[in-house]
Amino acid sequence: MPILGTIASSFDDTPSYPNARGLFGLGSNPENPSYSNVIDYVTIATLGNAVDFGDLLTTANRSGSGTSNSNRAIFHAHSNEITCVTITTTGNSIDFGDLTTPANTEVALSNGHGGL
Repeated sequence: MPILGTIASSFDDTPSYPNARGLFGLGSNPENPSYSNVIDYVTIATLGNAVDFGDLLTTANRSGSGTSNSNRAIFHAHSNEITCVTITTTGNSIDFGDLTTPANTEVALSNGHGGL
């Protein structure tokens, strides 16, 4: 089941980043035209398929965005709700806060220290 969506990453302190993870969420499944609350991840340094990370609190009803630093990934699912996960441990997202006004178009950026 391919999931298309937001990517976040985490890097540990070693030079080769063997535990780097890529997270995928806020997507849709082309085989079943519905939106998903699933978060999957891959360990970037290894070959293999994505593995279940957990679930988002909400399901994107159209689109979404996400950003991260080395510890936390933030997801916004085309509403006023913002959720987050700790990248190094698997599990469901938790409430991070709310936007003051729901956004129609999402963009997320990070310099590795914080997100916009």
